[in-house]
Amino acid sequence: MRQYEGIWEKLKQANHDQWVEVRVKNPDQIQTIINMVQNEKSTANVSRKRLDLPAFGRLVIRREPDKKRVLFLLKNSGAAL
Repeated sequence: MRQYEGIWEKLKQANHDQWVEVRVKNPDQIQTIINMVQNEKSTANVSRKRLDLPAFGRLVIRREPDKKRVLFLLKNSGAAL
């Protein structure tokens, strides 16, 4: 399993209105986590396109550096159809 794949799996399995929270030790890690989750989503969408499946929806991101966390929400995902 890739390092950030677990976050993406939780995001895919979450309910359509459920935020997935990722806690960080250092707020400087937030952007790296965001980039890697976006890469995981992109990779998944490429695979889905090859199988003629609908793409995953928009990734909503909420940064909360003061609370040392970042929140993700997957909206309008084709996977939920």
